[in-house]
Amino acid sequence: MNNNSSRRLNIFLCHASEDKPIVRTIYKKLQKYNVELWFDEQNLLPGERWESIVPLAIQKCDIVIICLSRAFLLKEGYAHYEVHVVLEAAKRKPRDTIFHIPFRLDECVIPAYLQEWHYVSNFIAGDFEKIISACEKRRDWLNTYHKANIQPLVYALPEQLSVALELPQENVSGQGLPGKGTNEANQQASSSSSIFQGTSPRKSKDTPSSQQKQLLIQKYDMHASWVLAVAWEPEGTRIASAGADGTVRIWKAETGESLLTYRGHTRLLNKINLLAKIYTAAWSPDGQRIASSGDGANVYIWSAATGQTHTLYQNHSGL
Repeated sequence: MNNNSSRRLNIFLCHASEDKPIVRTIYKKLQKYNVELWFDEQNLLPGERWESIVPLAIQKCDIVIICLSRAFLLKEGYAHYEVHVVLEAAKRKPRDTIFHIPFRLDECVIPAYLQEWHYVSNFIAGDFEKIISACEKRRDWLNTYHKANIQPLVYALPEQLSVALELPQENVSGQGLPGKGTNEANQQASSSSSIFQGTSPRKSKDTPSSQQKQLLIQKYDMHASWVLAVAWEPEGTRIASAGADGTVRIWKAETGESLLTYRGHTRLLNKINLLAKIYTAAWSPDGQRIASSGDGANVYIWSAATGQTHTLYQNHSGL
C-alpha cells in the first residue's frame, strides 16, 4: 500500500492462540505498510477486560483478517466468539464491502459460515499480495467516502444495553432508527434504549417537547452485539439481558455492575460450536434460575447465582 495515502487502514488480526507464532510473522509483514494493526499481543494492555476491548476493536476496524487453521477450527474458544462479532459487524456494512478476509494458515477446510467470501492462503505464492490489494481497494473506497464529505449515520453501539421503563413518544436522542418509520423506531427504542426516570410518556398539549426528556438512570454496556431480550428479576434487584453475542448477562439494577455471564448456548455449524443468538430469557418466580432460548432447538435452565446449567430441554425440532 502506498505509504503516502491519505488514510491509514485499521486492520484487526483474528486468530487462535495456537497460531500466534505464524500470526506474529504476518503482523511483522503488515507493519511494512502504512496501516494500523490490532493484534492482541501488542494492543491488549495488562488489566484490560478483553471481553469488552476486543469487540470494540473489531467494530472500529476497517478490515479483519481471519486467520484460519486446523487448530482454529477444531478447538472451542474465544476465537470463535471473535468471528461471531465480525460477522455481526459485517451485516451493518454496505453490500459487497471488503470487511473480512478468510486467510488459511494451513490446508484447513473453510467453514460453511465463511464460504460466501473468497479466501486466500498463506502457503500459496502471491496470496499475501492479494490481501494487500484488497486492503488498497478498501482504503481507496474509504478515502473517496470521506473526501465526498459524506456524514456517516450514527448508530447506537450494539453492545450498549438499556432498558426502558418510561419513554416519551419522541425519540429521546432526536434521531429515529435507520430504515424505520417514526412509530416503529419509537417502539424499538422502548425495548432497547435506557432506564429512564421522569414524567409519563403521554405528551400534554401545553408541554413543550423539551420538557418531555427524561433522566437516564443507568446504562449497561458489555454486550458485544445487539441486545434482543431483557427481563427483570421478580424482586427487581437484578436484570437479565440476552443478545446476538450468544450470552445472557445478569446485572445489578441499582449500580449496573455485571454479576454473571452465561455462555451455555451453542449452535453447531460445520461441526464447530458457534455462539447462538439468544432471543428470550425469563426468571423463575423465586429468582433462583433463568430459562433462555434462541438459535437451535434447546431451552436452557441455569442458576442465576453460579451460571451452572441445571436442565436442558432438547425435544424441539426447529433449527
